Amino acid sequence: VGAGPVLNRDVIRNHAKFKLNWIQTEFTPAFLIEDRTVGRYNLFRAFQGDELLQEAENHGVYFQIVFSHWSSWKADMPTLPEELQQYERNLFPPWSENPYNLKNGGPLSHPLELFSNQAARRHYRNLIRYYVARWGYSTNVLSWALWGEFDMTRPAAGELYSHEAIEAWHQEMAGYLKKLDPRHLVTSCEAEPSRSFGR
Repeated sequence: VGAGPVLNRDVIRNHAKFKLNWIQTEFTPAFLIEDRTVGRYNLFRAFQGDELLQEAENHGVYFQIVFSHWSSWKADMPTLPEELQQYERNLFPPWSENPYNLKNGGPLSHPLELFSNQAARRHYRNLIRYYVARWGYSTNVLSWALWGEFDMTRPAAGELYSHEAIEAWHQEMAGYLKKLDPRHLVTSCEAEPSRSFGR
């Protein structure tokens, strides 16, 4: 069950009350900790993540912790209704504010270069390492998710959207993550499987 941005202690307790024991954190700011500069993390948000994970442990609820959501990696969102676009903008910084954006001091001129740019891949591995160091101790982390709906970046990407590059990136990051933390499952998420790999 994805709890959305309102994930808090009460939501976790209600999940436990109704025997729901799994929450995806994709829309939870406490677990989206990259700040306005690549390599810098929002420690206040991370502390909120600590508190939420402790509450989950207290109530037998498990988290799938998601590293990235597609809204911050898409140059625009023309395929979404306007009200949903506004919801996404309020929750996630758009590509124009993404720390990986070249205009903000990052290494990328286009969001999908994440999957091929070596500097960006290094920064992403560092992000993974930080998540594992901070929350990998917990048996209430059900799994890590490398991406939330990565294929939603495709409509605005055109020929930059490469199945091969995305698959190679996932193999690299999943392999790195499993070396750091062999105990937890490693996942990723597509919105529409037929839109990308279809398998």
